[in-house]
Amino acid sequence: MSDLCALRRGARIYCEITGYSAEELAERRSLDITVAEDIGVTEEMSRKLHREPSPYYFEKRYLRKSGEICWVGCTVSLIRGPDNKPLYILGMVEDISERKKTQSELTLAKEEADRVAEALNPTPKKKRVTKKVAETEAKKTTEAKT
Repeated sequence: MSDLCALRRGARIYCEITGYSAEELAERRSLDITVAEDIGVTEEMSRKLHREPSPYYFEKRYLRKSGEICWVGCTVSLIRGPDNKPLYILGMVEDISERKKTQSELTLAKEEADRVAEALNPTPKKKRVTKKVAETEAKKTTEAKT
């Protein structure tokens, strides 16, 4: 069980999320469709799953068959037999792409609102710096005229 999610049995929803057919998923490991930058987190979660009690939740990106990237939330548990040896990994994958998009948009909107608020009402330190810069510029202008 070196891969976190064996894709031998492609559930319908998993096929919808990834864009692959059940037959195509049967030929792949989850790492095969995981975005390269997220492979490390997947491998670490797999190691953790074997060391510590589960379930675990983590988020990562898949590369859909179309080439589009989607975000998924993964909840995984290691199922062990009576002898405590791992039998299989039970996993649930949820498409969280819309949530991630909304979070990103909210973050950008907050950053923009903070910039506007700061421009309209600078903090006292910024007011002092702005005043000092203005005074320096006025002094330079006055000196240049003389």
